[in-house]
Amino acid sequence: MTKFSLKLKLISVIVLVTAGAILTVGTTAINTAEKELNDAVFRTMKTMADKVSDKINDQNNEEFDFLHSIAAMPFYQDNSVSIIDKCVQLTQVSLSNTTKYEDIAFVAADGTTYIKGNPNAKMNLSGREYFQRSMRGEDFLSDPFNDEISKKVVMFYSVPVYSNGRV
Repeated sequence: MTKFSLKLKLISVIVLVTAGAILTVGTTAINTAEKELNDAVFRTMKTMADKVSDKINDQNNEEFDFLHSIAAMPFYQDNSVSIIDKCVQLTQVSLSNTTKYEDIAFVAADGTTYIKGNPNAKMNLSGREYFQRSMRGEDFLSDPFNDEISKKVVMFYSVPVYSNGRV
């Protein structure tokens, strides 16, 4: 009976040691797999975020290039052309692509503009950050926001317009 009990005890010990080893290896494997999976997901998300960020930067740069090309046109640099005429002209540009632009406006050095080129919609934007930054010779891009009038998500882009070396 002692031999049987000893044999049973040895088998029990071996089973317990084996079960413990399996649990340890299993737990280690799960932890390692979880860490690797988290690392892989992070790398994938970072790669995707970098691609989206690059695309957004490219699109913003295209908009700034477009605005700089408009600002470099003699028509917009000519101080003898009225603000309303400049706004009307830019409204036509924005109307040619209404899915992309809500409005494109020219703002005079004193902050005066005409919304959508309407002579009855005179507005002063001198207190707006995008105007102040452009008057300092800087490009400006706002964070996206919900426009209360159009009910669309919009952003403000602004660039300085130079005439005779002055903004």
